[in-house]
Amino acid sequence: MYEPDQFGRIWLDGDFFIAPFGYFDKDYEYVINYLRDPVTASRTFFDGFNEGEILQLYAGYLKNGHGWIGFHKNKRAGYLILDTISFHPLIYSIHGGIDKKLFGKGYGTKSMEFIKHFAFKTKCASKVEGYELKKNSLITGYFKCGGLTKECELKDRILVDGVLKPISIYGLSSKDYLDRPKKKEVKKGKRKRKRKRKRKRKRRS
Repeated sequence: MYEPDQFGRIWLDGDFFIAPFGYFDKDYEYVINYLRDPVTASRTFFDGFNEGEILQLYAGYLKNGHGWIGFHKNKRAGYLILDTISFHPLIYSIHGGIDKKLFGKGYGTKSMEFIKHFAFKTKCASKVEGYELKKNSLITGYFKCGGLTKECELKDRILVDGVLKPISIYGLSSKDYLDRPKKKEVKKGKRKRKRKRKRKRKRRS
């Protein structure tokens, strides 16, 4: 699962693949243009946090972490970055974006499943985290679809139009991620037993 092909591409489905970030200048150009989109910019930037700041942060994240550029039908359509915020224990934070033309088509969920597999099964990380700085229903929806839950809210951490606002931290631990499939299997087993009991009762009556 998620094995790269001979060109280093990891296919998430027949139309969408991700590849290591930074082999081409156009990878960086895509991210810059993505951040400059008015919808993205309005949900991302706030007082003292602009394009230059986030690009500087991304450079550091890529140096210490992992990055991928996404392609949909051979056109750049998203990016993923895992920043290493702790080595012992190993903890990553999730950053990225996806082309708005692909909203609602399941690629957010598919990319998140890859991130979790890479972090927890390939790298044996202890936890992944996500940060909602400026209020953004798209990013919180992305975290929630991946099973990250809100862990805390830090008051008065950023300025938005001169007003102090909180930030929120979301997280998913390796234990919770690895235990979830087991819980689902148990529930399925219980449902099957209940169905069998109902069938037996019907036969008796």
